[in-house]
Amino acid sequence: MTEYANPFVNAAVKLGMNKKEALLMADSTANIDFESVIKLNKSVEYFQSGQFKKDHEAEKWLDKHMD
Repeated sequence: MTEYANPFVNAAVKLGMNKKEALLMADSTANIDFESVIKLNKSVEYFQSGQFKKDHEAEKWLDKHMD
């Protein structure tokens, strides 16, 4: 299999896209800040996991008892 310089093209081709589709996808990802996307995904997982509610309840309890 041909390896391309752009890792997104390589991944897209491995998923079955042709090179033209893969290049178009890579072009549309060029301006994405992936660190921000990863942080956002982690935040969403945190909220969806129910851990946020537990942490929020603990924080409220501490605030109430610290005054």
